[in-house]
Amino acid sequence: MRRASALWEVFVLKFEEAQERYRKRRLTAEDEHASAASFSPDGSLIASHHEPEDGTYPHNCQIAVMRRDGGDRRILTASLDRQCDAVAIS
Repeated sequence: MRRASALWEVFVLKFEEAQERYRKRRLTAEDEHASAASFSPDGSLIASHHEPEDGTYPHNCQIAVMRRDGGDRRILTASLDRQCDAVAIS
């Protein structure tokens, strides 16, 4: 993860053996704030804190999960009306 302007982003790195370098791939969308990413024990999912960046405030921090390739993103706590914290997958 790195901070760019006002957004937090989630990236994964893949080693490309032929070029002997890592390739960076962004998993988060430009209109979201994602932080505190955590991999599932088997490495197939990534959970993170999620807040939309749509110009409206305040937002409650929600818990999101996505596949390790960034697909199938789901906001698990969207129906809650309170702040969520402490992402851990077990």
